[in-house]
Order: sequence, then structure tokens, then C-alpha cells
Amino acid sequence: MSESNVNEIEQEPIRRAFNIRWIAAGAIILWGLVSIGEVLITRYIIAPNDGLTEAMEMAGEIQQRKDLASSEDEKAMESLDAEKDEVRSILLGSMGVVLSLVVLLFFIPFAVGVAVGRFSGRIVDGALACSVGMLIVAVTRGTMIGAAVALVIYLGIGALGGLVGRRFRPSPSSDTVNH
Repeated sequence: MSESNVNEIEQEPIRRAFNIRWIAAGAIILWGLVSIGEVLITRYIIAPNDGLTEAMEMAGEIQQRKDLASSEDEKAMESLDAEKDEVRSILLGSMGVVLSLVVLLFFIPFAVGVAVGRFSGRIVDGALACSVGMLIVAVTRGTMIGAAVALVIYLGIGALGGLVGRRFRPSPSSDTVNH
């Protein structure tokens, strides 16, 4: 091997399978946007509606009783599950809550995947950013089952976003214009 070939190989940057900086940035941005979105939904959609406010208070009470109840008492657990289903139907009966949840849980992660995919140029970066971001959201909210689901679902949503973002990435040749 000649000396010029060795220098060319040494000067070539190592291409990694993914970009940690874009994944971390996307995950942190996603976590922040979802957290802000939750506050906005609570303040501007749920708080003005008395029925929704009562349902949220009932949900908090149900969660406290569920934490205190033993899993051996089947009748108590069935009654809590019935109350939980009632609260869920009240909340999902509101079009404002449903639309805001769609934006919060699907559109924002997709948009983060698009941004990460556009700037990093890799689909896998968008997928990992969304998955890690929603995993952080699930873990900080204390839903470990939600964490497992978040890994799988948001890998797909982030991959779709990364694919779209990569499509909008400008080609390197379009940046230079010869005059």
C-alpha cells in the first residue's frame, strides 16, 4: 500500500451507525414538548370544563385507592377498574382531549423524527430519538408498561418521521452554485 493511500484512509472520517448528538437532542426536545403539552392540555382544555375536571380528580382518587388496595381483593380491584373505565370514557368523549392527545402522542413525535431525520440524514436517528424521548416521558410518569409500549410504537413513528425528514434534506450539490 502506498503512503498516499494510507493518508487518504486515515483522513476519512469514521461513519457511525447513528448520531448520538441528534438522538439526544431529539429525545430531550420531545420530552420537553410533551411535558409542556400536558400542562397546556390540563390548563386550557381540562380546567375550563367542570366535567373533565371532575373526571381528572376521580382518576387521581382511583389511582390512590388502587395503590393502597391489595391485589388479592378481587371485588375492590373490579370496582376500581369499572370506575377507571368510566373516567376514561368521560375523558375520551371530549373531542378537545382526543385531538390534543393525538397531537401530543403522534404528531409531536413524528415532527421530532422529521427534524432529526432531516438534520442527521439518517432514518435510524429519528426512530431512536422518538423512542428514547417517549421512554423518558413514560419513565418519568411512572408507567413501566407504557415504557415498553413506547419503545416499540415510537420506533415506528420516529422511523416514518426520519424517512420524511431525510427526503427533505438538501443534497450537498445543491448548496454550491457555480456562477
